[in-house]
This record gives sequence, structure tokens and C-alpha cells, in this order.
Amino acid sequence: MLPTGSGLLAGFTFTLVVIAAGRYPSVVLVSPQNRWRFASGELRFSVAQFLTAPAIAFAASRISPWFLLLALILYLASLIWGGWYWDSRRN
Repeated sequence: MLPTGSGLLAGFTFTLVVIAAGRYPSVVLVSPQNRWRFASGELRFSVAQFLTAPAIAFAASRISPWFLLLALILYLASLIWGGWYWDSRRN
């Protein structure tokens, strides 16, 4: 069964913020392909994900569900920007 109420709201908000924050390093930064790829990331982007995602998810759960809309806007902006950047680099 799926959780209902604030748990689902916080989880969805958290997911959108983490994906939006992680899109930049995955699209822009060129890093060598190591065997343990997820163990060797950039600390600054990890800190950004680990600080902003729980804060916005907590705000969506406790303060207002409008923070979910903010997370969705961040996600869509990162999706559009990532697609634009990817296409501009391929040409």
C-alpha cells in the first residue's frame, strides 16, 4: 500500500528536488567512468541535495503543500535546461 497524507507529499517533493539538483552534474560535468560510479561524486552537489531536499520536503509536509509546486517547477526547469544544454553540446 502507498502511504497517504504528508508522507507521500514529502516523499514526492524530496524526489523532485533531488533529481533537479542532480541533473546539472550528470549533464555538465565530464568525469571518468569508474567502477564504483556512485561512490565518487562531487561533494558540493551532494551537500546541496542533502540540505535542500529534506528542507523543502519538510516544509511541504509541515508548512504548506505549495512547496511541492516549487519542487515541480525546479524539476521542470532543470529538465528543460538539461535538454537545451544537451542539444547545444551535440551540435
